[in-house]
Amino acid sequence: MAPAVPSRGRAVRLFFADKKLRRIEPASGALQTICDATELNNGSRFGGPSWNREGILVFTRSDATGLFKVGAGGGEPTPLTSLASTPGDTSHSRACFLPDGRHFLFLAKPSGTICIGSLDSKDVKTLLKSDSQAIYAPPGHVLFVRQGVLLAQKFDPERLELAGDPQPIADQIRATSSGMSVSVSDNGLLTYRSGASREHSRLQWFDRAGKVLDTVKAPPNAYSGLSLSSDGRHIAVHRREGSSGGDVWVISEGRDVLTRVTFIPAHNQSPVWSPDGARIAFRSDTDRAPFTLFQRLASGAGTDELLLKSDLPVRGTDWSRDGRFLVYDVNDPKTKGDIWLLPMTGPKTPQPFLATQFDEREGRLSPDGRWMAYQSDESGAYEVFVQSVPRSSAKVQISAGGGTFPVWRRDGREIYYRAGNGSIMAVEVKAAAGTLETGSRAQLFNPRSPPQPENLRFDVSADGQRLLALTVAEEAVSAPVTVVVNWTALLRAR
Repeated sequence: MAPAVPSRGRAVRLFFADKKLRRIEPASGALQTICDATELNNGSRFGGPSWNREGILVFTRSDATGLFKVGAGGGEPTPLTSLASTPGDTSHSRACFLPDGRHFLFLAKPSGTICIGSLDSKDVKTLLKSDSQAIYAPPGHVLFVRQGVLLAQKFDPERLELAGDPQPIADQIRATSSGMSVSVSDNGLLTYRSGASREHSRLQWFDRAGKVLDTVKAPPNAYSGLSLSSDGRHIAVHRREGSSGGDVWVISEGRDVLTRVTFIPAHNQSPVWSPDGARIAFRSDTDRAPFTLFQRLASGAGTDELLLKSDLPVRGTDWSRDGRFLVYDVNDPKTKGDIWLLPMTGPKTPQPFLATQFDEREGRLSPDGRWMAYQSDESGAYEVFVQSVPRSSAKVQISAGGGTFPVWRRDGREIYYRAGNGSIMAVEVKAAAGTLETGSRAQLFNPRSPPQPENLRFDVSADGQRLLALTVAEEAVSAPVTVVVNWTALLRAR
């Protein structure tokens, strides 16, 4: 459920239920449906609910990339922003109305650009860079976070312009592209959560019943996008490091240290192991080449080899067992998520595998390379499907009631995925005569991973008896909340 937001002087709460955005008034318990809106994948909150005094709500839907508006009384949501206004970005979220109630701040991702939008036009103004959302703080500042530091900068809400330099207010602030733990009131009250980030997680091995078998010795950190080598002895992860984005690191069995693999001064993430365990493919975002795929020796030695440069956001998801193809996602504003194949030999000309009007991603090839498991929203919510390779009419829905992040067992006899409630499911599959049949379905357990999509990925041992997942680190739960009265005094003191 979303935090309380004001609507004509009353506090209300927003929440999703049955694919609808709804509101409830805590005082009276009155419930109202505002509009149809597909709930965000994996139970995440919808991005950036902001209500102005006229009762207009600006928010993000999971089935779209820009911001929408809708009246408090309900109705059909109307598009407000388009990705054409922020080239290279894949989503707009985290809106915050300015005092005039017509303009609003929002976050464009993945560039981390804070922009100003309007209810009255499609014009968008770029304001500043931030690791997370930005909020307006009366009487005339914008608060935002960079590298864990909460900053305040003077802002004229009438001219929509910044002045002066940012001033630090606090450090070790919890902030990600999904939001920041900061709020401010009209009367000068500031609250923020400091300490370990909620993104901080640890890697743990579970049995099929959810019992913790082992905790990887590497210390808790902001890990994401884990990938297990084919022999099960090495784990590649992305470790976030402030606004620079972070790098790919490898944790080897029996060792309590991490080996750094990537060194490009950029955001290096989404590792994928080669089938022989010798190399790792990864995504790297730089100012000169914002969307690129590279490969490098898993030891970190040698140099980076450019695999693909794209005008659209790309991210590797799998490497075929015969080493011939790298599977990767493409975020295209026209067709949403698409699945492509990159030949690893010969001319290396990319080949589309699934590029429809639906959002298809997280492609994973079966061990024999004859089937592709993936998630798609073609039914109205994300479900896991399996499609024959090459594509034909042989397609099977694997999940029921929601499914994401499919993983094959090494012998191809089971497919695992995340259900809508976060639990890991296992489905028996059998291929015969060009068809795929599903067998028994079992709900295994919920590893309680951090909610961001990159943190929800998991992997499975060759025999399917052990599962590797990210879990929230215990010390991240107790980070304190600080309350500051008359916070602008901090500015005068500097």
